[in-house]
Amino acid sequence: MPNYRITKTNYTEDLSVDIFKKLNIKVVRNNQDNNTTAVDLVSENGIKIDVQYSQNFARYGDLRLDFVSAYSHNGQIGLGYSKEELFNLFEIKYGYKVNKKGKYFQDDYLDAVIILFYDKELIIEKADIFYEPNTILIMTKKELMNYLHTFKEICLQATKLNIKAGLGDTHGSAFIPINVNHLRANINCAYGDLAYLKTISKEIKNYLSC
Repeated sequence: MPNYRITKTNYTEDLSVDIFKKLNIKVVRNNQDNNTTAVDLVSENGIKIDVQYSQNFARYGDLRLDFVSAYSHNGQIGLGYSKEELFNLFEIKYGYKVNKKGKYFQDDYLDAVIILFYDKELIIEKADIFYEPNTILIMTKKELMNYLHTFKEICLQATKLNIKAGLGDTHGSAFIPINVNHLRANINCAYGDLAYLKTISKEIKNYLSC
């Protein structure tokens, strides 16, 4: 029976602290108390790490990247307004104006991300049970950004729009579903189950500069 008082977001952030501990990397929660909008985790030397989790991964095989947090219907197809290429191309393609970028694109928000993949739905019965992900992806922001720019046409073609009615000029948001096998084949990252990641923990620590 799931415990509905335990949020999956909070649970997976605590779980990620434990996972990094098993990799001999010390991180702490960073988004608690009055700091709830800050990045999720921070290492001893200040490396900022975001946490994501993905359910039903065996079925979909992708991760969902927060691309545009808010766009408005103030644009025109064929015209771009943003200085950054990806957002400029989005505006040209869809005719929207980007009001707020996704968190991965915000300056100085994060340095890296850990994503916990569960082949099926994550059902949490007790907060103190270690519900191990089937696979884990750890990558730096730099590698992710390089991927997005290298495969920008594919990413823009795959972009999904979330239409939000009744929000005045703010018309919606957008995310990019990224095939994880294609992603990890084209970037430098750490990917696998926890047992495997423990065998390369030193390399991960150096990779993250922790």
